[in-house]
Amino acid sequence: MSGHTTDAAVGRRPVRPRLVSLVVRPAAPRLTLGLATAALLMVAETLVLYPLKVFAPESALGVVYLLGVVVVAIVWGFRLAAATCVVSVLAFDYFHIPPLFSLSPNQSGDWIVVTVYLVVALAASRLSELARLRAAEADQRRWEAEASRDELRMLADQQAALRRLRHWSRVRSRPRSCFPSWQRNWRGVWA
Repeated sequence: MSGHTTDAAVGRRPVRPRLVSLVVRPAAPRLTLGLATAALLMVAETLVLYPLKVFAPESALGVVYLLGVVVVAIVWGFRLAAATCVVSVLAFDYFHIPPLFSLSPNQSGDWIVVTVYLVVALAASRLSELARLRAAEADQRRWEAEASRDELRMLADQQAALRRLRHWSRVRSRPRSCFPSWQRNWRGVWA
C-alpha cells in the first residue's frame, strides 16, 4: 500500500518487544526482583571474567561489571544501580585484583572506577526515565487520536443520517396534484 492507512491498521496496538516493555513501563518492577537481578548479574560477570583473564589484563576487565550496573540503572533506577556499582567494584577487587580474596578499596583507582560507574549509572537511569516519559506521552497521544477518530466517525455517521433525512424529506414534500385526471381534462378546455 502506498502510504494509505486503513481503520484496521490504525486501531491495532503496536507490539513491543519484551525488553523494550521493561524499559518503558511506567513504574519499575519490585525491588526484590531488582536485588535478585543485580546479584545474579554480578555472579555471572564474576564467573565470566575468569576465562577472559587469558585474553586481557585483569585491570581492564572491570568494565564487564558495568553491564550489570547499566541494566539495573535502566530498569530499577539510580539508587539500586548505585548500590550495584559499589558491590560490583568490591566484587571485582575481591575476586580478581591481587591479593585475591581480600578487599583493598583504599587505592585511588578504585574510587575513580566507582565514580565513573556512578556517572554511567546516573546517565543510564535518566535516559530510561526520559524513555518512559516519552512512551507515556506517545501512548497518551495515541489514545487521544483514537478518541478523535471515533468522535469524527460518529459525527460523519450523524451527518450522513441528516443528509439522508433531508433527501427523504425533499422527495416526500414535492407538490403533487390531487386530481391529475382533472388537470388533464381542464388543460384542453383552457388551451
